[in-house]
Amino acid sequence: MARHWIQYLPWEFETIPDEWVQALNANASEVWAPSNYVRNGFIESGLDPNKVYYVHRLIVRPRPCLELSTGCRAIISLDMQGGYI
Repeated sequence: MARHWIQYLPWEFETIPDEWVQALNANASEVWAPSNYVRNGFIESGLDPNKVYYVHRLIVRPRPCLELSTGCRAIISLDMQGGYI
């Protein structure tokens, strides 16, 4: 099974290093940015705009165990690092 690599970068500068651009364009399935300002900076740096998304910082907390038995299939927790989903 192939993995879907999502890199979530809370980067608040105008551009990202060229080495990052090359690595992310070659390997990441998606790059998530915590604001449109950051998203635009990623695209201006050279990231493929079709891979870059604005995703508000969030944490989905697990529901109580009683509710989990009713069909909840995944618990997603996003933090300040990229990760696999």
